[in-house]
Amino acid sequence: DNFHRSGFMCTGCDKLLLKKLDQPCPECGGTSSAVEDVVDLAISTVLRLGGEVEVVGNNPQLEQAGNIGAILRY
Repeated sequence: DNFHRSGFMCTGCDKLLLKKLDQPCPECGGTSSAVEDVVDLAISTVLRLGGEVEVVGNNPQLEQAGNIGAILRY
């Protein structure tokens, strides 16, 4: 809750990044563009694709891992 972070998004494939790419995107060859909040974009992308988002509070292990995580089924 209330976790925000600026970052970058690939202009070609919409991949979200914490750091600007110094070279073309390895997925599509696109470039990176600054975004105000990659967390908000990640949440909206998950919801748009039918995934679930759960807000977890007061979890030291999650904080140590960067405050965000994912369980992937593939």
